[in-house]
Amino acid sequence: MNYNWNWGIFFQTSPDGVHTYLETLLLGTGWTLATALSAWCLALAMGSLIGVIRTTPNPWLVRLGTAYVELFRNIPLLVQMFLWYARHDLPADDGLYRAAAGLPQHGAGAAHPDDHPVPGHLPPSGSGKSTLIKCVNGPE
Repeated sequence: MNYNWNWGIFFQTSPDGVHTYLETLLLGTGWTLATALSAWCLALAMGSLIGVIRTTPNPWLVRLGTAYVELFRNIPLLVQMFLWYARHDLPADDGLYRAAAGLPQHGAGAAHPDDHPVPGHLPPSGSGKSTLIKCVNGPE
C-alpha cells in the first residue's frame, strides 16, 4: 500500500469559509462533549428523582415511579428514539394519541396540526402551495 496522506487538509479553510478543518473538527468535538455532559447531568438528576420517588411511603408515587421505570426499561433505546421522532408523523385524526399526549382535540377552538407544520417535514401531496410555504418558512 503506497498512499500519500494529505495531512495539510487540516489547515485548509473548511466550506464554512471561517474555520480550518482542524478548528471545525475541534468545535464539533467540543459540542459533542458538551451535549454528552448535559445529557449525563439530566439523566442523573431525573434518575435520582425517580429513584427517590420509588422509595417514598406514598403508594401512588411508588406506582408512578415503577410504571416509569418499567415502561422505559422494556422499550429498546432505538425504538424510543424512533417513537419520539415519528410522533409528529401520526395521522391528524388519531384522537386517542392526541388525548394521551395532552394535545387539543379538533373542534371548538382547537388548532389543526396542519396549521403549524413541523419545519423540515413536507406536507401531504395535493395540499396546496400555501402549506408548502408554511413548511419552508414556518408559521406566520
